[in-house]
Amino acid sequence: MRKILICLMLALGLVISPISAKKKKAMVTLKVIGIHKTFYNKKLSYKKGETAYTLLKRSKLKLKTKGFGPFLYVSSINGLAEKTHGNLSGWMYKVGKKAPNVGANAYKLKANMKVTWYYVNY
Repeated sequence: MRKILICLMLALGLVISPISAKKKKAMVTLKVIGIHKTFYNKKLSYKKGETAYTLLKRSKLKLKTKGFGPFLYVSSINGLAEKTHGNLSGWMYKVGKKAPNVGANAYKLKANMKVTWYYVNY
């Protein structure tokens, strides 16, 4: 009787496990904050190899940039440009709670990261 019970449990486990083994889709969060306004705040599907900049591009916001490759700088988002509110104003980004010390096009994302672009006004 015990052997039959174990066999039934194993059989049920094999039948149930593929159903319950569905993987959650990997996501990343993108938030873009201007002055007194949030331009964008959504969860997007994670794409392997994506950077903080390529994630921003997927938002379909109007962007202006300077430079190229790992030295790319986002100078304007949705018409809010650098130096509009003083010589030190402009766009920065952070991943989680930290501002990386590399350009946004060089920062490779991982699943479940939260990227925030924010306008500084010094």
